[in-house]
Amino acid sequence: LGAINTTLYPTWESYFAILLEQPTEHFLIQSGGLQMRDYELDINPASICTRLISIREQIAEEFANDLGVLAHTMGQHTMDSYYDLMEDIGLQKTKDRNNNGRRLPPHNLVFLGYALDPIDGF
Repeated sequence: LGAINTTLYPTWESYFAILLEQPTEHFLIQSGGLQMRDYELDINPASICTRLISIREQIAEEFANDLGVLAHTMGQHTMDSYYDLMEDIGLQKTKDRNNNGRRLPPHNLVFLGYALDPIDGF
């Protein structure tokens, strides 16, 4: 949770800048059993930083695409449903003045598989 501390890390890239300056650390993992050998583990902060930023970029692209899909498909669907409902209520009121408790229909969330601008050929 230290990365959330805005005093230590005032901007989103502050943590990564500090991580890039860290040296590679070597660890020796010793096994107590005869079945497993001891092994060395190298942790390279620069490599971890690169991978984290790559993941961040991928999530941002997917999120932006999902927002576009929401704005395009669901925005139009919601407005169409609203206008249909208003028309139905208007027709119903002329037939029966007491029936106004109808709600908007639930939305189908399968639309998230839809892509406005295909990413990576999808």
